[in-house]
Amino acid sequence: MAVTQLSATDLVVKINDIEVLCANSAELTIDREMLEAVCGASGNFTDYTPGRIDWSMSADALFRVFTTPDATTNVSAQNVATMLLAGTKVSVSFGTTVTGGFTFEGESYVNSFSASKEVDGVPSWSAGFQGTGALTITPVA
Repeated sequence: MAVTQLSATDLVVKINDIEVLCANSAELTIDREMLEAVCGASGNFTDYTPGRIDWSMSADALFRVFTTPDATTNVSAQNVATMLLAGTKVSVSFGTTVTGGFTFEGESYVNSFSASKEVDGVPSWSAGFQGTGALTITPVA
């Protein structure tokens, strides 16, 4: 069986189908609520049944300012902060571009934003995205 070892550059984050370039890190979290389903037959043990699914994503990238025409092909800190302030629903995806891989995709709201500057470093921004609705897994052909 052939295995392709991925590197960090093989994974991409997109917001409204625009790749977040110079992303330092990204994280996708999927949680399933577990509902307690205990009856007499359970004895001294607790039984569970799967409940609703919740998902979220976060990303951080270099804090950069884009000029035309770069502004239309890049996601900036200003773009993301504006989405949060406006309460705009955005599409997000997290996954690989490698054939045979897959991408997680869904709709979300920006629910957090921060910007930081280090004394000896490059400024960056971070954002959190709260999923709303289904998260799908799409194969990369």
